[in-house]
Amino acid sequence: MKARLYFPALLGLWLSLCLALPAHAQQTLIEQLRQIVSITQIDTLPASKYYPNRYLLRFTQPIDHSHPEAGSFNQRILLCHTGFDRPTVIETEGYDATYSLHPNYREELSQLIRANLLVVEHRYFAESTPQPRDWQFLTTENSAHDLHAVTTAFKSIYRGKWASSGISKGGQTTLLYRTFYPDDVDFSVPYVAPLCFSEIERLAE
Repeated sequence: MKARLYFPALLGLWLSLCLALPAHAQQTLIEQLRQIVSITQIDTLPASKYYPNRYLLRFTQPIDHSHPEAGSFNQRILLCHTGFDRPTVIETEGYDATYSLHPNYREELSQLIRANLLVVEHRYFAESTPQPRDWQFLTTENSAHDLHAVTTAFKSIYRGKWASSGISKGGQTTLLYRTFYPDDVDFSVPYVAPLCFSEIERLAE
């Protein structure tokens, strides 16, 4: 008799916990994002058929990492969350990253390994442009340090394996990132990465 009385109560408790889990997991992620001091804005994007949780973030970066007193700007980042236990791919864009906001966008490597995805817009493009636009700070060193700052911050949330990847100039950005910070990610996958030898040859003269 007692078992019959307890069963409905236990069933109701179990159902309420199951229904609450997705909202709790989402809230936990937002809380962790809010703990990253460099993130100044979090906008929730509609879920896609690939990612249940998508966020558009503003991440504060120094205009010149060697001289933080020179000022700062907001770098635009897309976060697509799959799971805390999944690997993470940081897509090292070489230009504007507006394309990644399309609801059905999915980067190939993150698809193959079912990874979380961070798309980092390159400095001095689209909404990641410092004001005033002082071109002397658009350097490979600063770009690589931007990615290093993002990776370091998000490793507090995603503690599994990390990969970097990019296409064309984004692939070049992947190579340069690996050059300056070889230990940031576990592996790098550049797609069609060009190398600008003319400038290197001129500097060598």
